Amino acid sequence: MAKSNAIKLNLPSADDLFSTQETRDNAKREKVMEILLSEISDFPNHPYHVEVK
Repeated sequence: MAKSNAIKLNLPSADDLFSTQETRDNAKREKVMEILLSEISDFPNHPYHVEVK
């Protein structure tokens, strides 16, 4: 059997090379997003219940 001569390198992406650290840090942060109510769907048997008074 022949040995594999492949070298495994962990190279940065083009975005990492041509973006600032601030831009990369902002991409990792949690964000608040506004979505339409029609985009929210319920799922059956969820563990939370709202009590209406």
